[in-house]
Amino acid sequence: MNEQDFYRWIGDKIREFRKAAKKTQEEVASLAGIYAQDLSAFEKRGDKIRSAFTIKEIVEATGHTLADLYAECSDCHRGADREIRCVPLPHRPFTKNCQCD
Repeated sequence: MNEQDFYRWIGDKIREFRKAAKKTQEEVASLAGIYAQDLSAFEKRGDKIRSAFTIKEIVEATGHTLADLYAECSDCHRGADREIRCVPLPHRPFTKNCQCD
């Protein structure tokens, strides 16, 4: 995985978090202090945003933490009140030992 693929992967996770939180790009961008166009580019292609602090702000605006980005199964780490499906990390195959199953 190269650097661009890594940012694209983070953008994909942020989009999943945002949709699960039922928030628009405009709402999340406003909470994170960025432009909605930049969030859109980041979610689609991993473009525009390279600041770790800004990524943290975006993730937290969706109701998650940076640790959730790396969790093999977000449900296991966020509790039963979240509607997020199990998503494998790109460098680890998904295993059936997920506690959400």
